[in-house]
Amino acid sequence: MFATDLLPDHFRRRLGAVSGTFQLSTAHLSAAQLSTAVTR
Repeated sequence: MFATDLLPDHFRRRLGAVSGTFQLSTAHLSAAQLSTAVTR
């Protein structure tokens, strides 16, 4: 059982949205680093 199961539904959804955007930004960052390494 996770601690998130005790949280209200709207809080869990907001948490999921925040983690989703964080994963998107980190993927974007790694892609940018890859492209700069390739052009160098």
